[in-house]
Amino acid sequence: RALDLSWSGMTELPSTLGNLLHLRYLDLSYNFELEMLPNSITKLHNLQVLYLRGWGRLKEFPKNFGKLTNLRVLSMERCERLGELPKDLGKLTDLRVLSMKGCENLRELPKDLGKLTDLRVLDTTECKALAYMPRGIGKLSCLWKLPFFVLGEGTS
Repeated sequence: RALDLSWSGMTELPSTLGNLLHLRYLDLSYNFELEMLPNSITKLHNLQVLYLRGWGRLKEFPKNFGKLTNLRVLSMERCERLGELPKDLGKLTDLRVLSMKGCENLRELPKDLGKLTDLRVLDTTECKALAYMPRGIGKLSCLWKLPFFVLGEGTS
């Protein structure tokens, strides 16, 4: 139910990763050559924890990433090239920790961020390109850690 492939030097993830249907914990951190997650990852409906820290080449997420509805922790620290989060992030309603620390090219957060009502930690520290927080952030009543908050004229 747990798979730790951090620091393994992988250059590509197998599409068969999606066959691990009972997987709950997946750590793929610090595999510096990886650029993308396989689309099959969206089949991991039982996944609760996903670590993608230090993916310097990650630019985007697979479509239908919101199918990971049991995800509670999503950590993408130091993914410097990441420009945007999955559009359907708001479907991850069980998400409690969302860490994007050091994602310096992240330009915006999804408009439906306010749907993550169980979110407790939202870390946008060192997200230098982030111009504003979406209006829905006020709906995050469980939020107890927000280390860095961007004030701006958000229109979303």
